[in-house]
Amino acid sequence: RAPRMVREGRLGVVLDIAKLVCGTKTLNTFSRTYFENYVETNLKPHCNLFKGITPIPLQAMVDVYVHPSNFEAFGLSVLEAVFVGAPVVAYRVGGLPEIVSDGISGKLIEYYPKQTRRIEAMAQGILEVYNSTYGSCDELDTIIFREQVRNRLSQEFGAKTMAQKTLSVYKMK
Repeated sequence: RAPRMVREGRLGVVLDIAKLVCGTKTLNTFSRTYFENYVETNLKPHCNLFKGITPIPLQAMVDVYVHPSNFEAFGLSVLEAVFVGAPVVAYRVGGLPEIVSDGISGKLIEYYPKQTRRIEAMAQGILEVYNSTYGSCDELDTIIFREQVRNRLSQEFGAKTMAQKTLSVYKMK
């Protein structure tokens, strides 16, 4: 399927520079020129799938963010997905349980050594999250859900909260 999708122009690579330009929805001339030159020099010679550059996190463009990693110390891309309100499906590994709360910001599934069981668990998790977030016929309002998740995580992992937590570690005796 993938080769056909590439030929039809339905599959591509988008450079997500959201972390580098911090919170802008459009790029200024300097940023656009810099990244376009970078793409022309470093990416296009190796990959003909390039579709563009976005300052908006790619996680904001998905219905469900699937993170199939079997090891994560913290999972920054998962945190970004939750911050933009995308429900996450991920394995219960590393630091991901700190970020993903079952039924609130997504679903954590057990990591099974056997591949067929792992694939089945991931597929079931995606279906559960999609149905609980959007309803079986897309009848649920996702705007409220995404706002609630973002607010909860902003309180728990926002810059001000993290600075206060870090300061409290230094003040401990």
